[in-house]
Amino acid sequence: MSPAKQQEPTLHEIETCRPYLLRQLNTINPSIILAFGTSAAASLGLKFKHLSEVRGRKINIKLDDKTFDCFVTFHPSFPMRFPHAREQFLKDIKTCLNIYKNLPTT
Repeated sequence: MSPAKQQEPTLHEIETCRPYLLRQLNTINPSIILAFGTSAAASLGLKFKHLSEVRGRKINIKLDDKTFDCFVTFHPSFPMRFPHAREQFLKDIKTCLNIYKNLPTT
């Protein structure tokens, strides 16, 4: 969400920030990217109609010429607004942590 407006970022905002995001990812070279919510997942180039299509599992994504492991879960505001989702959100975080712990070291 755009902090000033408390709404999802526009496509223009995502596209404006994307080059900076790609530079940061190439510099940091993270073992895994944890994307919180639809905007974060979409900004990484994931295509889906519903978050459930990509949530809760490791996905390989290609950004520029590099491949990254990515894990998608709810935006943290979702379980705050819908308490029934809290358990699944925490399970997703634990799953991502287990995936991270089992990734080969480079």
